Formats: sequence, C-alpha cells, structure tokens
Amino acid sequence: NPQRYGGLAVLSGSLPGTTEEIGSSAIAGSLEETPILVGYGEDDPHVGPEHVAETVRLFERADAAVDERCYPETGHEVTDDEFDAIGAMLEETL
Repeated sequence: NPQRYGGLAVLSGSLPGTTEEIGSSAIAGSLEETPILVGYGEDDPHVGPEHVAETVRLFERADAAVDERCYPETGHEVTDDEFDAIGAMLEETL
C-alpha cells in the first residue's frame, strides 16, 4: 500500500531476492517522499553492495527520500550513527 509513511529503517539488510528480481520489481504507487534510511557495513558478509544498490533504486523509483549510508570497516551490525538517524526521523515524525 504505497503512501506517505513516517519513515522506514533498513539496517544491515536489503529487499529479498536476487539483484535481477529486486531490479525488476516495482512498487505500484508513490511513497510520497517517505524518509528511508538504508544503512549497511562495507564489510558485511551477509548483505552485498549490489543488493543494497538495487534496494535503494527501487525505493527512489517509488519517490522515497532515501538516505543511504555505507559504513567503512563495519560488518553486519548497527551503528550509533544509525540510531541517531532513526531518532532524528522519529522526532521529525512525532
């Protein structure tokens, strides 16, 4: 149900599927500038950068306001910066 939401955080993750499946997917409608944080570690053994890139493109094509953050020397973990960004998103929404 695409519409404007308060926000979405994708942490150390991406949309499921192969890059081809993600790339051929479409969100049927506009997310109307919904803020989306996509944070991932450069050294994450579970989430490949190509999957993150396809995830970001899919959200951008659906008119989301994507904040993509790649953290160098970081694996499959959540950072303090991501917690701060989520806090700021919540404050703006509330």
